[in-house]
Amino acid sequence: MVSSKKSWLTSLFIALLVVVTSVITTHWTVRRALHMQPPIALAQENQQSHPIIKTSDFQQALRDVSAQTLQGVVRVDAISIKKVAVKNQQSPWDFFFSQDFFNRSEDQGEEREFRSGSLGTGFVVEREKNILYILTNYHVAGEAHEVSVEFVDGRNFTAEILAGDERKDLALLKVDVGSQNNDLLPLPLGDSNSLVVGDWVLAAGSPFGYDFSVTAGIVSALGRTGGPRSNINDFIQTDTSINQGNSGGPLVNMHGEVIGINTWIATQSGGSVGLSFSVPINNAKEALPYLKSGKTPDYGWVGVSVLDIRSVGGESYASSAGFTQTKGAIIATVFKGSPADKAGLYPGDLVLSVNGTPVNNADRLVYLVGSLAVGSKAQFDVIRDGKELTVSVLVEARTKDAGENTQSKSWPGVIAFPITPENRKELHLDNNQTGVIISSSDPGSPLSFLKPRDVVTSINGQKITSIQTFYRAINAPNVNGRYEIIFKRDGSLIEITVRKE
Repeated sequence: MVSSKKSWLTSLFIALLVVVTSVITTHWTVRRALHMQPPIALAQENQQSHPIIKTSDFQQALRDVSAQTLQGVVRVDAISIKKVAVKNQQSPWDFFFSQDFFNRSEDQGEEREFRSGSLGTGFVVEREKNILYILTNYHVAGEAHEVSVEFVDGRNFTAEILAGDERKDLALLKVDVGSQNNDLLPLPLGDSNSLVVGDWVLAAGSPFGYDFSVTAGIVSALGRTGGPRSNINDFIQTDTSINQGNSGGPLVNMHGEVIGINTWIATQSGGSVGLSFSVPINNAKEALPYLKSGKTPDYGWVGVSVLDIRSVGGESYASSAGFTQTKGAIIATVFKGSPADKAGLYPGDLVLSVNGTPVNNADRLVYLVGSLAVGSKAQFDVIRDGKELTVSVLVEARTKDAGENTQSKSWPGVIAFPITPENRKELHLDNNQTGVIISSSDPGSPLSFLKPRDVVTSINGQKITSIQTFYRAINAPNVNGRYEIIFKRDGSLIEITVRKE
């Protein structure tokens, strides 16, 4: 009995010893771990770091901005009407039973009306008593015959198109909402010049008919040029998801201020891939007074067509043209009688700047010229035949058909490429073949007889060996205005004499 009791006490003592040892070991292990944090963690305590973002505050900001923005956003339904003459369908029995069968004209028929609809977005920019002014894109409603707008709560109104600005892709709608809708207010307009790459932005619209959707993203880049319909905006690029139906909707900052109008996307699939472009709201502010009065702003025009060096061969083109850089815009064609023609801008000139503002590419030049005040004189810094010079051009107003129906007035009216090892092989040209290769020609222009793949070898007896010699011959003083062009087509030499005028 005593022996059994001792055995039990011994077992209990051993168990307690194991527990105490385990606790002590764990305690010292934890203390050691706490005192052996990575050096970076210790260093951060003594460094100034970025503040931790409070997710709850950011979340609430997204909610507040979204809710406020949607109150001023509208779905835009635009209807275009086209009347088309449709020939009457004749029954085969008319030959036997209709007295008018042989008297019918082939053009006889009735005029039918075809209606096509488009969906977009807009937002309220101004209110005067019961009248709302709603801004959207020109390609949404600028050429429509019937327009209606719907607010997020379902209120629907018929809209009147006041005016459109195709060059900046803007259209202003006018809506009478009556005296019972005092809660429909304009969205605050911000300053798009204050944007910085990395700023958070929200986009609202009706993508694919999913009305009043909000997407978020950041400003990816600023001052983007180009875009559809010969736009002259310096677009805001974002990664917000924008799709068909978003056009004309607001792009807002985290204060709920509109800083852009969502306009187009770059995509190969037809859907958003994170390359979205918006018209800066400051551009729209400049146009609004004109649009509100039912007019379209006047934009500058000098009368040239331009190219990017990079689009016509990059360094190989620059070398052949005598340029030491690939930035700038090449004047490919000058329209006869235009401001550029009168001032002395020549085909082949490389435009470096306009009024001191650098020109990096052709789109930038188009934007800068469009922004010039009509009647003002603009200073074009150019490189011509290896020399830098400045040409002063008196800016005229761009007419609606500027650039259209003017190809017959273009000089030289062709785009030429230098001969390179690649295209020499492709066109099966001899190793000693010199000249320039024609890429395209303007119909009706003096050199419209030239076709793609033709190789111009001589102009007025001057051998053409490069882009530089080509433009030197084209621009050379010519008393009688006659140009003897020798070119090779399908291995045969052809000589044609043309007049510039």
